[in-house]
Amino acid sequence: MNHLYESLRTESNFTETANGAKENESSLNACLDFFFQAATASKEKALNLFHQAFLEDPSIAIPLAFWVRSPRNGAGMRDIGRECFQYLASNSNTNEYFPNAIAEHGR
Repeated sequence: MNHLYESLRTESNFTETANGAKENESSLNACLDFFFQAATASKEKALNLFHQAFLEDPSIAIPLAFWVRSPRNGAGMRDIGRECFQYLASNSNTNEYFPNAIAEHGR
């Protein structure tokens, strides 16, 4: 069943550009999608991308939230970074990751 799911997921991942060329809709990696799309996405879409990235790999998603917020070494999107942090603070499953990440990556 898992093989069937993966096959359907990759087959339905295609879309078209404005010029009609085929392209992948997603990289099939939630953390990579968040990294590339968060800075240009709306707050709602960015938060949804972060949620998917956090479910996939919290150890990568949390540093990406700090990267999105960072004005010097990141995307500089403070409002999206703040939304990601509010999600982390309100989600009871993140208590083991979030305090350590603040100490490691800064405020």
